Amino acid sequence: MFGSKYQWIIPGWYQGNWWEQANTTNCTTKKLLTAMEGYISVDFEPLSARQIKGISGRTPKEYEREYSRELQQKGVEASKFHGFAYDGIWVIAKTFTRVMELLRIKQRQNSYHNFTVDDREVGKLVLDVMNETNFFGVTGQVMFRNGERMGTIKFNQFQDGQEVKVGEYNAIADVLDLINNSIRFQGVEPPKDRTFVRLQRRHINVPLYSILSTITILGMFMAGAFLFFNIKNRNHRLIKMSSPYMNNLIILGGLLSYASIFLFGLDGGFVSDKEFETLCTVRTWILIVGYTTAFGAMFAKTWRVHAIFKNVKMKKKVLATMGILFSPHTAKHLRTLSLQRAPAQRHAEAQIIKDQKLLIIVGGMLLIDLCILICWQIVDPLKRTVEEYSLE
Repeated sequence: MFGSKYQWIIPGWYQGNWWEQANTTNCTTKKLLTAMEGYISVDFEPLSARQIKGISGRTPKEYEREYSRELQQKGVEASKFHGFAYDGIWVIAKTFTRVMELLRIKQRQNSYHNFTVDDREVGKLVLDVMNETNFFGVTGQVMFRNGERMGTIKFNQFQDGQEVKVGEYNAIADVLDLINNSIRFQGVEPPKDRTFVRLQRRHINVPLYSILSTITILGMFMAGAFLFFNIKNRNHRLIKMSSPYMNNLIILGGLLSYASIFLFGLDGGFVSDKEFETLCTVRTWILIVGYTTAFGAMFAKTWRVHAIFKNVKMKKKVLATMGILFSPHTAKHLRTLSLQRAPAQRHAEAQIIKDQKLLIIVGGMLLIDLCILICWQIVDPLKRTVEEYSLE
């Protein structure tokens, strides 16, 4: 488990050249060095790099020289935590000094001669005083937060067979300092620590939208030609008998439906998210109004034809009844009179259902649609939602 896809982060308190003493593995030193290349170790700074005289009156460098001299005189091994132990003694001394001062102040403020405090109160007082500790020691700035020492953490990286300092983290200031981009990775970039999900918005296929738009434009031109022909020849006998006003409404409804195709093809790639919500409402209204106009006009025309044919059948039944009630000669005479009426008179009777009545039918359908659309827009308007799914 090494290479460009892996980044090892290990504790930094191992002994120097620890890999040479790793006898519990079958790997050779060369293999270990190959796998170790680029690992990052995390450790605390044993002594501060800032050469400032602290609470003891010594700089970290002066303290280190005295500590090394004492080790040589006594012949003992060095401890990595000696600086923290030294600053810890100062923390204890300052804490107890401050606690004693606070207890004396409380005793003077207390009117009773037998002033006592229990262990619980003293413990709380010690913890409060420790959290207020703030001084510069040999390990750096000494502070506590929730009973824990805040210090500086260093980061080393194993590069070409040795550890190199690449950065440090100051827990007090909450600042991470990286040294001149000295971190190396075995790949082009740092390895991913998780699976990255890249959101990609799917758009309408532009060539497909262009083809459908072209076909739609041709359809609109054809509908416009029919509309022009219908208006120009509206007084022609055959055109007039086919209800030109209803034909015009059918064509207009078709044009509105055609126009909605352009709007339904627009998505987030062509318009902004805010405009898209408005567009959703507009295209829905246009399609519904266009469909109702065209369908309503066709329905009205069909209903009028049905009513006319129904009226003709009724007249035939009346003439048949007359043949029964009257003598054959009288009935034949009445039929002849009926057939000899002027064509204009017979056409006038057939046109009892005027175009105005058909327009009222279409208008009623549109009114119902508009009422439903307005209520829909007020109660539950269309909203834009984003759905996530995997690519096919």
